[in-house]
Amino acid sequence: MEKIGIDLGGSHIAIGVIDKNGKILEKTEKRLKGIITTEVKKVIEETIFETVEKYRKDYEIDEIGIAIPGTVNKTEVIKSVNLGLKDYKIVDVLNKKIDLPIKIKNDAKSAAIAESKYGALKAYNRILFLTLGTGIGRSCYY
Repeated sequence: MEKIGIDLGGSHIAIGVIDKNGKILEKTEKRLKGIITTEVKKVIEETIFETVEKYRKDYEIDEIGIAIPGTVNKTEVIKSVNLGLKDYKIVDVLNKKIDLPIKIKNDAKSAAIAESKYGALKAYNRILFLTLGTGIGRSCYY
């Protein structure tokens, strides 16, 4: 069984298929630069729907994880300045067409989890992880 990882960034959407060991099997990107704020949700949703459908033809997907810049809870984007989103119930919207468990987390926290589980930080029990990109994020694990 594989998982789909989605990184919603300020300038792009990256979507990949990941195996149980964290290895990226396939990936795709779509640029968001130049898309007007009112169209961002539509582009995000269409890109995710199309890509998930494509990947499900070749892989046995059992879960989707989405990394989002800003403040999120388990089902919605409370506020993402980078994407111009507020009170966006993304999990509910996606579950209308995708019948899979979908988890969302802040993008800095997602990156920290991935690095501590599969990457350069897996040998450490405590980490402080900083992200620098369109915005600045941080995450700590003990």
